[in-house]
Amino acid sequence: MLLCDDAFIRELNRKHRGLDKSTDVLSFAQEDPMYLGDIVISLETAASQATKANWSLLSEVILLGIHGLLHLLGYEDETEDGALLMQERTVGIINAANMSLPPGGEHPFFTRQTMLEVI
Repeated sequence: MLLCDDAFIRELNRKHRGLDKSTDVLSFAQEDPMYLGDIVISLETAASQATKANWSLLSEVILLGIHGLLHLLGYEDETEDGALLMQERTVGIINAANMSLPPGGEHPFFTRQTMLEVI
């Protein structure tokens, strides 16, 4: 896992996805069967999202790490069904690790529907 700033992740996003903007997390799968891939997280964006969600930066980085790992495992969030499945898996992992979700379940990553179904 690589922790970086918005400028660095923006350049990766531009180079690899054709999107000239920063983002919170990127995953890069590898072809080596012994190595799943790389996860890159912008601490600047993570800090902003953590503040908005009213939880710690560490919790946000863990959430983004889970999200990146799920992408490496083949999950997608480009479709509504895929996004809901990823959110459900993420909440399940957070619950299994005895972590708390953001207060009141408020976070831009989670839809209200997912929070109501899982909590």
